[in-house]
Amino acid sequence: MANFNTQEMEIIHLGITVMATGGSGFIGIILGGWLVAWQRKVARKRQFLEKQLQDFYSPLLAIHDEITVFQNPLATGVGFSARDDDDQESDYPKVPDEDEKDIVAQQLLPAYERMLEVFRDNMWVVDDETRKFYPGLFRFVHHWRRVVKNALPENPLTAWQHSEKELQDFFNNLQQHQHRMRKRLRRT
Repeated sequence: MANFNTQEMEIIHLGITVMATGGSGFIGIILGGWLVAWQRKVARKRQFLEKQLQDFYSPLLAIHDEITVFQNPLATGVGFSARDDDDQESDYPKVPDEDEKDIVAQQLLPAYERMLEVFRDNMWVVDDETRKFYPGLFRFVHHWRRVVKNALPENPLTAWQHSEKELQDFFNNLQQHQHRMRKRLRRT
């Protein structure tokens, strides 16, 4: 074993102190950089969730709610009734066929066209699970554009509501995504 004199021991002690201090500082820099990067990543994820909710999911659900309110007069006190003349349960008289055609052409179809526009403009924020519904929404709107342009069938509201059922999975998906995203945002 080597014998160290006091001066050599002081040099060794000084070397260890310098290395420990420098090493601690280096570890601090690395840890600090990692924490900043992690915080930025979390902030970007939060911003993206907010963007999805603000620009896509919430506007589509709001448009759908407007359509639903418009189609459900018993629940809301506004809108129309597409009931048959034999149906005595409604407080609302049956809407004449000509008015039904106007409702489909001037209210419902434009609302769904706004949905398509929101979808197209914000495709980059749409989750893959939701994106798969775009072709069905497009076909629905395209079909009703042609129907309105050519000739609407008898009882167009009833036909509209029947064909609208094809989009129910889409609307359920929107609601589920919005609920999950809002829950995630509350946790962050």
